[in-house]
Amino acid sequence: MSKKLETNIQKLGSVFPEIQRFFHNLSIEVSKTGEFTIAQYRVLSLLNHFGKMTVNDLKKHLNIAQSSASGIVDRLEQTGLLKKTAGSNDKRVTELELSAKAKKILSRKVELMDDVYRKILKSLNEKDQAEFVRSFETLFKLVQKIEAI
Repeated sequence: MSKKLETNIQKLGSVFPEIQRFFHNLSIEVSKTGEFTIAQYRVLSLLNHFGKMTVNDLKKHLNIAQSSASGIVDRLEQTGLLKKTAGSNDKRVTELELSAKAKKILSRKVELMDDVYRKILKSLNEKDQAEFVRSFETLFKLVQKIEAI
């Protein structure tokens, strides 16, 4: 391995636990803004973004077991937050979509999450806010590259 790679591994190893702690605490704050779990929120967010999806699609996007995806979907259906319908192209496939109730809740959750983000950004000056957001945008692009491999 190259010396540069080893140095970067050590640097990542020293900052990653702190970043992980930050995101864990942020997830806790976000979870306080709604009446569902973070796993359920991830499913609802994906459906909100993509529209209709299958359980298999969710499983792939969330990188979880089929049984876990099915369990989350079943609980969300029981609470009236999503609907199951026969597939538009293949009637044997079950498609999932948000209910009107879920759309309303997600709309409110976005407002509450904006408050969490506002609290984070208000603790920084304008220059640091811009750098913080740019860093997240860069991180997002790099994560997409990693996931595409």
